[in-house]
Amino acid sequence: MIGKLVINSSDLSNLVEKLLQEDTVAIDTESNSFFGYPDKICLIQLATDSNAWLIDPLLIEDMNPLGELLESEKVQKIIHAAENDLRVIDRDLKFNVRNIFDTSIASKFCGYEKSGLEVVLERTIGVTIEKNKKLQRANWSLRPLSDEALNYAIGDVAYLVKLRAGLMKKLMELGRLDWVKEEFTRIESVRYLAPASPETAFLSMKGSYSLEPKERSVLKAIYIFRDLEARRRDTPPFKVISNEVLIYLSKNPHAKFDKVPGLSHKLPQQFMRRLKAKIEDGLKGDGIPRPVQEKIANKGRNAEYSRRLKDLKSWREGIGKQLNLDPPLIWPTNNLSQLAHSTYSTNQAILESDDIRVWQKGQFGDSIRNILADL
Repeated sequence: MIGKLVINSSDLSNLVEKLLQEDTVAIDTESNSFFGYPDKICLIQLATDSNAWLIDPLLIEDMNPLGELLESEKVQKIIHAAENDLRVIDRDLKFNVRNIFDTSIASKFCGYEKSGLEVVLERTIGVTIEKNKKLQRANWSLRPLSDEALNYAIGDVAYLVKLRAGLMKKLMELGRLDWVKEEFTRIESVRYLAPASPETAFLSMKGSYSLEPKERSVLKAIYIFRDLEARRRDTPPFKVISNEVLIYLSKNPHAKFDKVPGLSHKLPQQFMRRLKAKIEDGLKGDGIPRPVQEKIANKGRNAEYSRRLKDLKSWREGIGKQLNLDPPLIWPTNNLSQLAHSTYSTNQAILESDDIRVWQKGQFGDSIRNILADL
């Protein structure tokens, strides 16, 4: 399948007008998360059963025509492992994709233990593709893109229409098509959530909780410095300084830089001087107390809770084995935890939670009520 490059608004409008006549369109995106900060969508791949197109959002001034296709209820969009694509499309283009068929979710409901695209393609329709790790993490913002990169991008969508047909057949044979349709509808609500501000994000770093107040003050100063430097360079923060180095410097603010494990000796002297100044700024601060962690009253230590949760999980695992499904697909783990911790009188309210799918209530509602009655 040969991909056609779309690099201007006029061609994009013409393509969308054509694709709006299709029943299904495959879609994928490529971003530069290993090279840019913040990252952005650099390529959008679309495909039908016989053609593929590569849309370049870095060159097209007006991407709005694409929104008409993505938000169309008439045309089904086939995406493999859709959630990340949905988030970046929402973030960068402000489109909410409708009428989705997620081939990864569908494969799980077919009983596949592995849901990577290459595995699902081979098992369902006998197609073999190679997932090149180097190209997966390529800098997709570079122009021109190599033929190798373009061919790789096309491979992610070229067989999705046929894959959907194969998975649909299996799902209908298993009687699970309505189950996955509900899952597809639910993921339409996926939206991009902006990360926490650097002013508070440092508190979520591994190792930050064990720091002393003054050390935490140093961490905040150099964390914010790293974030600003990453934005200035347009490169991910971990490529400026690793999290491990930040924690080490917070604990050892007077360490000589050439003795700090993991800190590159090739960094510019000007950068080193600014880093040293930020460490000193942190040392001058009043210190930041350890964040208060919310305690869940004895939930994890309660013997009765543990017994109930174990029995509920055993019930779920038994059904999972019987249906050849991953147990979390049978019933949400959070809901089982709530049921294990609740009294019998509150069970009904928990069983009506929005976390539970309609199909789950229909298929397993009576069964779990019987288990709860026994407990």
